Amino acid sequence: MSVTTQPTTPVTHRREPNPTDNRDQRDAAIVDAIRQLLSEDGRCPCAFYFNDVRCECCRGVLKLEGRVPTIGLKKVLLSLIEKLDGITRLDDQLDVISSTGLSQVRPK
Repeated sequence: MSVTTQPTTPVTHRREPNPTDNRDQRDAAIVDAIRQLLSEDGRCPCAFYFNDVRCECCRGVLKLEGRVPTIGLKKVLLSLIEKLDGITRLDDQLDVISSTGLSQVRPK
């Protein structure tokens, strides 16, 4: 009884695309776009007022934290951000604090 072997072809290990990698890249792109938008050399003339705003994005959910001086500037910020693609939900944790003290704070 003879055994014949078939020539084997080399197995190339191809990495399957991981959907979380793509999502992480999109989240990072959203944060980068917001930082660019709010930078003083960006397109926003009132970027100086957003220096105390921080953002992070996870799976399309954008979390905004920090302080802005007026409700009007908060509305400007939110209107700029809502124009960006890829944001599925906004977690607004911004406080409005004027130069004279506390104006509006989120309930804890």
